[in-house]
Amino acid sequence: MFCWLDGPQKSAIIYHRRVPVIATDPCLAACQAVQFLIQPSRYLMSFSRVPLLYPLIGLAVLAVAICAPTQAMDDRMMILPEKVEWAISAEVNGNTVVLRMPAERHRINALPGNDGKMLLERVKRVEANQKQIRKVGKSYAANAGRREHRLTPDYQRTLSEVAISVSYADAEAGDPLWRHMPVLKALPDYSQIHVIMPTPAEKAVRQILARENLLGRAIPRPLQDWNRKKENITRYSRNTRWIRDTFLVGQNAQAGAMLYLPLAYAKVSDLVNSDLNFVPQLVRNPNDVLGFPAFIRGGNIAVADNTHGRRIAFMGATEIEQNREHYLHSIGLEPPQQMTLEIIKRLAGVPKVSILPNTAKFFHIDMAISFLGPGLAALVAPIDEASLSPEEGKALLDYRMALAASGFRIINIPTTVARINVYQSPVNILPYTDRNTNRRIAIVPQFPDVTVNIAGKPQSLNRAIKAAYASAGIEVKWAEDRFSDRWGNVHCSILGLN
Repeated sequence: MFCWLDGPQKSAIIYHRRVPVIATDPCLAACQAVQFLIQPSRYLMSFSRVPLLYPLIGLAVLAVAICAPTQAMDDRMMILPEKVEWAISAEVNGNTVVLRMPAERHRINALPGNDGKMLLERVKRVEANQKQIRKVGKSYAANAGRREHRLTPDYQRTLSEVAISVSYADAEAGDPLWRHMPVLKALPDYSQIHVIMPTPAEKAVRQILARENLLGRAIPRPLQDWNRKKENITRYSRNTRWIRDTFLVGQNAQAGAMLYLPLAYAKVSDLVNSDLNFVPQLVRNPNDVLGFPAFIRGGNIAVADNTHGRRIAFMGATEIEQNREHYLHSIGLEPPQQMTLEIIKRLAGVPKVSILPNTAKFFHIDMAISFLGPGLAALVAPIDEASLSPEEGKALLDYRMALAASGFRIINIPTTVARINVYQSPVNILPYTDRNTNRRIAIVPQFPDVTVNIAGKPQSLNRAIKAAYASAGIEVKWAEDRFSDRWGNVHCSILGLN
């Protein structure tokens, strides 16, 4: 069994293997199975006294108990039980009232004034969120068990289809695509571009795309995100420029493209009207979208094949804590501790996930690491590493050790601590394979150039970055940086869908 626990307690999961009772006394059968393994002749020669069927059944019982896959238990980990207890608190006349749900729901009606009404609305919202999580968990367990799913590395994608997302802040700034334009111009000519935007920005986006000769291969995707009541227009959804963090991309066993959808991006208080409801617009077949019962940011997840051809998955440590916090906020319960890891293991098709530290500057692992091809990992390598903070210095050492231990050759991408401190990451890139030429290319953010001393010689830092990628066989396409002042770069802002 396992338990979902409410907020004041620590999250835990307890496995309980239920072995089918296929003998009159399975314990006796198991004991006899052990004896059968030690002295098989005893049973073969005297099965009239002790039926041979018993130890054979015992062997089967042991095999089920020891070797059976944990699929069923893992499925139960994904699904919120139908009946759960949770607590909700409210301030009433200056006092904190804590009610246990659902047992004390009847007490809400006794609360004075609007307190009871407001608390009941909160309870209904939590119950609706619980129902939605339960629904997503059941669907995910059924589909993930029936079909193999695998997240795909960036470098395997051709960028035939990509998605970007315009934030509300960028939409209100006058030129909704100003930040994205250098990246859009660096894309292959064959790329089809899905432009997700707030509804009021659609007209401006279409005009800009037409001006830049991109409208023919760009598809504006206005969000249904504005609620018009009387003469007021209120925004009830959230949107972000960081499309990378909204969902994951992979393929199923039939090599069909799949989009894997978390419970929400930021709107965790209302999972029924998720701020990710736009994602099904990006596919032709609704079955190509599979939701999973966790809150995950894609910039903190990476998969790649090592030098031995084995798929490896990496995840930033903050994902586990963030998932816990979002669960508490949305349904008043903590999920099982292993659930986040189990979901990523299934999606990546790997037996385990390597957990990497996150820091203030490397808040997502894509700010420090990028995978360029099988067995090739790009890692930020500040030429003045001694000036790093202890936290960032230790994290970089941990990254280097984890990559080497996982079977990757490390390509050091030069940078400076000054650039790291302002989120100008030379590895927050978009690697891909050109579908026409099969060349390995990376769209790399281009920061204002500086002269640095490398190996005793003054040289251009941007030129050194380009040379480092070239040493790994990667052709660089520069895209002027317009994102780092918002703590991100190229990889954060665009997502290959195919």
